[in-house]
Amino acid sequence: MDEKNPALISKTVIQKLRNEIGFKGIILSDDLDTKASIRHDSIEDMAIKALKAGCNYLLMADVDDHIMRVADEIQNLMKTDNHFFKHVSNSANKIRKLADKYS
Repeated sequence: MDEKNPALISKTVIQKLRNEIGFKGIILSDDLDTKASIRHDSIEDMAIKALKAGCNYLLMADVDDHIMRVADEIQNLMKTDNHFFKHVSNSANKIRKLADKYS
């Protein structure tokens, strides 16, 4: 589907899920800590790319200092990129609604 990017950071793949298949649920990333996921990028870069591609929820199995660096990068970009801010805010709302539904 996307020869340049893995599905994790592919707008093409995520748009097909949303627009062609009609998936309306939460899209989770692959584990950002795996070598296959990060390849030549940092975990922070992959997290930003995944969110920009349309992921709603980031998975990180080995959460040591990565989580704070990823959170800082997301917060910094949210301050300067209104589209990114809206996506992250909408994602958080979707996740809260799902959690409320099953709690």
